[in-house]
Amino acid sequence: MRLADLGRMATISEITDVSQLEHIHLLWQAQLAQTRQASFLQSLPWVRCYWNHFGEQRGFRILVCQSAGRVLGLLPLELRGTQLGSPELRGAAWGDVIGRNVAATLSVVMKEFAGSSRTRITLSLTNDRGRCQNAARLARLRCQQESVAAGPGVDLTVPRPESVGVRAPTIQQPLANGCSFRETCWDQTFQRHRPLGQARGDGECRYAWFDEFQFHWSSRDGKWLWFLRDVYQAAAKAGALDVCRLVRGGTTVASMIAVHWQGHVTPLGFTCVDRCDDESRFRQLLAATLHDGRQRGDEYYDLRFLPAGLTADWSTKGRELHRYCAQKTRRARLLQSLGSQLRIQR
Repeated sequence: MRLADLGRMATISEITDVSQLEHIHLLWQAQLAQTRQASFLQSLPWVRCYWNHFGEQRGFRILVCQSAGRVLGLLPLELRGTQLGSPELRGAAWGDVIGRNVAATLSVVMKEFAGSSRTRITLSLTNDRGRCQNAARLARLRCQQESVAAGPGVDLTVPRPESVGVRAPTIQQPLANGCSFRETCWDQTFQRHRPLGQARGDGECRYAWFDEFQFHWSSRDGKWLWFLRDVYQAAAKAGALDVCRLVRGGTTVASMIAVHWQGHVTPLGFTCVDRCDDESRFRQLLAATLHDGRQRGDEYYDLRFLPAGLTADWSTKGRELHRYCAQKTRRARLLQSLGSQLRIQR
């Protein structure tokens, strides 16, 4: 089936209430299993936590795209107000298309958007390869690529897995600015907790670890901390929690909370006892985490949620983040306005 014909046969269901997620639990799990390079950020437990904390103020919603009774994919969106007064649809900063048929899903979304009263949609997609622009063109929308950036991250599937590049386009330097794992942690103990999940009889959260993390939390964003606590519990039950810390003399000197899913690890927060030394502590903790993660079979560490000042030195083969803005042409907006006026007169 051609993408140009897909929009005529497809339908979109819009989920605007968190309670409706229970009705699509099996559907979501099936689509997530087919998603390429999926992460825990696309899972139902994460979406439920995000919705409970930020959904109402950000106009969060989920689009379920279907064609001929078959689900094509899911797309999380937010409805934001603009200075012009017209609401704008934005893709969630962490939310790619969930499902295997990314091109078909985007085509249906753009077709639906072209026929709606909204005038602008902005999407942030990973490794898009022109699919969003093609979908916008088929829907006769003007699509502009606003930015392309390689998100901070560490790829452990590089040709030389024993090394991680730091400020280098090629992967040549050892861990943590030339320091080996043993050298960075010679006087410290590295500890890591990855519960298997409630379904496998191991959903232990180890709340004491989170309490230590919370005690040293330096950010003023208290709402993100409470969101992290809910994610911490949900991820432990789902078998996706990943907590790392460095201990010296029985005292935790640095800790990091992350989630993992099929080899994709996403750190969500980092704390350090001595704030004046947080950069070196972070470097040591991340080096130890990568060393251990390689042995566990981890593939990619997405560092975009950590402070930019800490992740600037860590750069490997990153995954490109594409940001697109699709708008209706002036002619399309004029025709739509005339059509609305005619319907009112009738």
